[in-house]
Amino acid sequence: MKDPRLFPDIFEASFILIILFGIQLLIGNLLYSIIGPFKAGDPFIGGIISLISFGLVISWLMYYKDLNYGDVLNPSKQPPIKLTFKIILPLIFVVIGVFIFEVEVQNVLTSIFPMSPFYEELFSRLEDSGAHSIITVSFIAPFIEELLFRGIFLRSFLKQYSIRKSIVVSSFLFAIFHLNIYQFIIAFVLGSFSGWIYAKTKSLFPCILIHFLYNSLFLIYLTLKKTYNIFPFSEQLSNIESLVFLIIGAVLIFLGMLPLKKYT
Repeated sequence: MKDPRLFPDIFEASFILIILFGIQLLIGNLLYSIIGPFKAGDPFIGGIISLISFGLVISWLMYYKDLNYGDVLNPSKQPPIKLTFKIILPLIFVVIGVFIFEVEVQNVLTSIFPMSPFYEELFSRLEDSGAHSIITVSFIAPFIEELLFRGIFLRSFLKQYSIRKSIVVSSFLFAIFHLNIYQFIIAFVLGSFSGWIYAKTKSLFPCILIHFLYNSLFLIYLTLKKTYNIFPFSEQLSNIESLVFLIIGAVLIFLGMLPLKKYT
């Protein structure tokens, strides 16, 4: 019988994601029949679906692997507050820098692959949902997604594969999970960064913080872009303006990575 500590491997994790998608569809259909029609991407309903579906999958995995939340969240047993305090400023620098690059990448992607009305409405719904978006995007998603992709998948991969392969595969699965090209690249990049941090610190708290920071920054950006259609929130930037922002982003990433590499 396979050692539960080595579960899941890459194939098994992929199958678990398929099961997770199936559970989400099932719960979505049940809610649709109980509470009536709701629109795809509704943050309130999406939060409920995510909590239940991820909760079921994560609970089963933790039971099978004989883990508790302390084991998953902080396997290194480092004091999480002390650890987070040490690296929070560099993490903020890196996340802001990556976000700046992501804005430019999104502009290129949307020019090549214009958003369909479905995705335009979906992102617009995030802007207009206020507290529901904040709770779902900034708090629920970072916690449950990091528990699964870094706390369980990556943790298991690191026991079976090289660090690089483990981080790349777990990040790829994380990116695939988002099911759209507009979030694929940033999910892979941030997933890789979070995976690297996890491999070094053996703690999930910095990963949750990274996820929280980026998602919160994304919501702030959507709100500002909608409210103030002016530089630097307008998408109509000149080449020079874009270059300036990219340089700022690169500098922030460099300043953040220096202490992180030294610390880890």
